[in-house]
Amino acid sequence: MNVNPKLSLIGIDYNSATHQLRARYHLTRQRIEAIYREKLVPEETVILSTCNRTEFYFWGAGRTEDTFGYLKGIYQENLNPQGFYYYSGETALLHLLELAVGLKSMLVGETEILGQIETARQMASQFRESRLVLGDLFQRIITAARRIRLKTNIGGYSSSLSTLVLRELKQLGVTLPQRTALILGSGEIGQKLAQAFHYQNIATTILTRGAGSKKRVKPCKLVEGVTTVFGYEHLKELMAQHDTIIAATAAPHYIIKPKQCQGLPPKVVIDLAFPPNVDPEIGNLKHWVLWDLEYFARLEAANRQEKTKAIKSAQELCRQARQRIAATLGAGGPVGLKEVQCSGN
Repeated sequence: MNVNPKLSLIGIDYNSATHQLRARYHLTRQRIEAIYREKLVPEETVILSTCNRTEFYFWGAGRTEDTFGYLKGIYQENLNPQGFYYYSGETALLHLLELAVGLKSMLVGETEILGQIETARQMASQFRESRLVLGDLFQRIITAARRIRLKTNIGGYSSSLSTLVLRELKQLGVTLPQRTALILGSGEIGQKLAQAFHYQNIATTILTRGAGSKKRVKPCKLVEGVTTVFGYEHLKELMAQHDTIIAATAAPHYIIKPKQCQGLPPKVVIDLAFPPNVDPEIGNLKHWVLWDLEYFARLEAANRQEKTKAIKSAQELCRQARQRIAATLGAGGPVGLKEVQCSGN
């Protein structure tokens, strides 16, 4: 690679700008391809544009004023620096590493950004006759990010209720596709759980209010592959047919009581309603499992602590990776990069 190289970036993201401003400067794939084809940016440029950020990475592009000049040609307007950030040298390198790991995402640890960075690298290389120095650097960043994600499990600590429920069910020793689930209530929680279960190939039924003794069954409008049964008079019958029962209704009283459980094999009962829909005595039945909102609140708190540890570990590993990568970028000193950081905020 070149001696005394210069990495810089200018960008805008969900932390630095409003949704309206991000939308204004968002670039579609077709527009990015046109920018490369029309050579509106230097040879050594990688453009990354997602719903949460638009960033331009340059190699040896010069001063901040020069990079803003390229953006002026792209957007055909004088850009106000307010809302944009500019990083150079090791600061830019660390930013890209943390971005690839998922540390700068709205949902910390999400994996989508890593694929988006890889796509950005491929697009930049596609429109260049010679191999990009910046493209090689991006590839090394992606490789380092994958290792850091694997080592810290940064993406394994989602605290959504659906994820926590599925994680606990997995730990019971029965594979998820072998399970069957009955969800009481067709509100937001019930619909989200039904969707999550469907993705895991769990046969799922939603039971909701209805009149008359004749069972009415319809496909769920919002979740493909899930059926809705109307009428709680069918509750015990449906409980017998499913091994996992989830209560998530707005009813201010117990719906599942010990008398409904008589003669049934042990079940996993999950009470996600407030006030509770499940009589706590269910938890005392032999071999039955009862989880309520307090149970998942404790799990979420522990999960949050573990994720905090993972974030700190990932940040330190990113700093170490930055030093290793920077040390190989040039012979002009220990790293060959000048620290520069400024922001319009």
